[in-house]
Amino acid sequence: MTTHNTLRSLPREHSGLFLIGLIVVAAAHTIGLLLPVLLPRLMTLGVDIEVTGNPAQWGLGEGGMRGWGAALPLIHAAMICALVYGVITACMSRVSVSAGLTRRATWRESARYLAGTAVVLWVLVLLAVLVALALNPAPQLLEGSMHPLVQLIPAAVKIPAGAALGYLVGMAFMRFHWIVGVVACVGLVTLLTSLPISVQLTPSSITEMVVVTVGAVLLAVAAAAASRGMIASLQIEP
Repeated sequence: MTTHNTLRSLPREHSGLFLIGLIVVAAAHTIGLLLPVLLPRLMTLGVDIEVTGNPAQWGLGEGGMRGWGAALPLIHAAMICALVYGVITACMSRVSVSAGLTRRATWRESARYLAGTAVVLWVLVLLAVLVALALNPAPQLLEGSMHPLVQLIPAAVKIPAGAALGYLVGMAFMRFHWIVGVVACVGLVTLLTSLPISVQLTPSSITEMVVVTVGAVLLAVAAAAASRGMIASLQIEP
């Protein structure tokens, strides 16, 4: 990440991510469309292929996966990508400070960079969802489930929350002993995997969606505040 003239460099730095994301979106939908056609033929040739994945975890029936079976998992892939970007960006903070950038400016530039990353990832998710909507505008839903299109709302908060959490974990490695960073990683994984499956994947009601969205906002704010405090006391090795 370039630490100087960030506003000028953001479009250039994120263009590669956007192009790669477009390829991933296209590949996911292509595989999703070809899989139902190819599987029977492969099975007739004696190829044993096990397809995993339960549509019920997305609030969809068996007939609702067309298009959405490719788009919805990309939301969580975008969250993971944002988290990785956050970790990498935090790990470059010491280099930026050593190069003469103040700690406050380093945090501010990192926040701008990760905000741009989150926007790009959400736009890619939007494109994936729009393709799914065109392919299957009225997917079969389980009773009590909402249309998967609403996932764009919590995704707009979950993605930057993932970036903020990743930055916090990266700062833990930079600011403290590596053991603290490992503990932070383990704690983060434990937190995320302990959430109810509906919260991890697809909220099934407006109330649950609001809770997930507000929770993600609070988590992002807390992670950003904690990482800002860490970078303020970041030590520079001689």
